[in-house]
Amino acid sequence: MSCFCFSRRKQKSPKIEHQHSASPNAQIMSSSIYHNGSGCDTALQILLDSLDQVCEKVDTPVEDHLFLSQLLQNKNLQSLITVHNKINSQNVQPSYQDVSRLAKDVKELLKVSKSPESIELQVLLDKPHLKALFQTHDQVARKDFLPALPDVPFEVDEDDESVKVVQLIKNTEPLGATIKIDEASDAVVVSRIVRGSVADRSGLINVGDELREVNGIRVKGKSPLDILAILEQCREGTITFKLVPGVPPKHAPSDQVRANFCYDPMLDPLNPKPESGLAYRRGDILHIVSRQDPDWWQAHLDNDSRIGIIPSPDVQKRRLSTFQNGSLCKRSELNSNDYFDPDAKDIQVYEEVALLHPVPGTYRPIVLIGAPGVGRNELKQRLISYDPVHYKTTIPHTSRPPKSWEEEGKEYYFVSREEMEEGIREGKFVEYGEYRGNLYGTSIESVFTIVRSGRVCILNPHPQALKLLRTAELKPYVIFVKPPPFELLKETRNSAQSSFDENYSRGFTDRELQDIIDNSWNIERVYGHRFNSTIVNEDINKSFKELLTVVKKVENEPQWAPATWVLTP
Repeated sequence: MSCFCFSRRKQKSPKIEHQHSASPNAQIMSSSIYHNGSGCDTALQILLDSLDQVCEKVDTPVEDHLFLSQLLQNKNLQSLITVHNKINSQNVQPSYQDVSRLAKDVKELLKVSKSPESIELQVLLDKPHLKALFQTHDQVARKDFLPALPDVPFEVDEDDESVKVVQLIKNTEPLGATIKIDEASDAVVVSRIVRGSVADRSGLINVGDELREVNGIRVKGKSPLDILAILEQCREGTITFKLVPGVPPKHAPSDQVRANFCYDPMLDPLNPKPESGLAYRRGDILHIVSRQDPDWWQAHLDNDSRIGIIPSPDVQKRRLSTFQNGSLCKRSELNSNDYFDPDAKDIQVYEEVALLHPVPGTYRPIVLIGAPGVGRNELKQRLISYDPVHYKTTIPHTSRPPKSWEEEGKEYYFVSREEMEEGIREGKFVEYGEYRGNLYGTSIESVFTIVRSGRVCILNPHPQALKLLRTAELKPYVIFVKPPPFELLKETRNSAQSSFDENYSRGFTDRELQDIIDNSWNIERVYGHRFNSTIVNEDINKSFKELLTVVKKVENEPQWAPATWVLTP
């Protein structure tokens, strides 16, 4: 839709102003400049050469003569005329009308190469501003322009109030405005404007405006469904709205959240406008642009500027409560277990996040989470072997006595059972267990020791350890190592007799492979909201290259993290 606005106040006649035509000399000047295909410099030079003669014939004052001379020699004017000539030239039309598709093809070709230049170019091609530029280019190349609006008719309003008339040309794009009936005055009021919609882009329809007429039909006393029926009858052509400006409410400041559940508005029967909803996956970063409606917020994705409505935390929590109490709510409407966490004190529907910038000399721990046998230990060992000076893992504690060849602080830290039990009770160990009557565990202090040394700490603990590791002090980056589908998992593991974590001398049985997949699914279901990225370990060599790329990005580029971490040094 395109729009045009005309405002007026009763008892004030519209003032009609006429623009006088330029003088013949000015018209000749314009024609000489604008239609000279050889460029503006020649046209301006001709005007300058004849300026003295023209000014003498019309008895032009000296100051006017000087002004015209300086104006025609102005570089800004010359540049403007050059741009105008190029735009109107038939020789500068776009030669390619689908740059967006071409950019996608280039990205696919770049995936073959893992060079830093290819990765950087892929990141650039994913930038929303560059995508918008490509889309604009394609629209211009295809001459995909909106039609011109007719003149706005002038009518005298019956009420002694300021009114504004907004005209829209109907097309397939929804208006993006929601109305409600004010209980006190029975007036029809604009209650919500979807950011980025036609109404929002126009800047002419605002929250709080009172709708008086649609195409000359008065709407006061009509229900929202009646008004919707009027709009649906206008399938083509111009729609005219008459509104009384209101005082819009203050909007909440923009912020960013990480979604802890998947959402599809088209599958949500509670969504008042599914076509204006925003679909997203768990882990996506959402930029909240309005919390005006307590039930339905407005947001856009981190990599997409299109704004849509999303359920607020209150809506999701009420829905989860209904689901847990035996409602027939469809599973597709609410992935309730997506944000279930046995360690969480409350349901976290969205997590407030902010960009966490790297600190030179201080590196975030890299935590590899996955099911036994999926290959996380193999990936950890390869990363440490790749650069043993830069990447380190923790030295565990044990209550067993040292063997003759073992050194304190090299293979283990040897402590008494009483010391370990006390440390466990005080929460000093991120994970621990007992084997053959002896305790083994990883202390939080051992992680801090590596971080303070200026190295990257690599861990592959049990998922429950995230409760103690994922803190503002450590700021870990969590990577989920996920298995491929069953058949591919079986082929890649058994063909090479590879067992990764368990170091079996044989391949995996079908039952063991299925256990890896089932355990991985359960880990992702329960702890997935704490993962920063996922690596599907189909091939160990490819997975290691992907891991190395991710780790380098974490070291050198800002990453989304809980907002409280950014405020904590």
